[in-house]
Amino acid sequence: MTNDEVIELIAKTLEMLDLELAYLKANEATSKRQSMKLWFEEKKAIYEVKRILHEINYYDQYNEEESNQIVQGYLTQVLNVSE
Repeated sequence: MTNDEVIELIAKTLEMLDLELAYLKANEATSKRQSMKLWFEEKKAIYEVKRILHEINYYDQYNEEESNQIVQGYLTQVLNVSE
């Protein structure tokens, strides 16, 4: 992957985050569920940037298991709030 490709992937990740956050803020009432969704989208973007940098050997602390744990924790919380 070239530096330009990496920069483009990171930019797309951040653009997706911006779109997702704007959508959530515009379409959901302020609630615990919305706060969790905003938190999750931010974490997801951070881990995607870490993954991209890890793939090109610019970031050594990326841990896929930690990323998976955050996803599982989020899903568990969403299910608990929905009940």
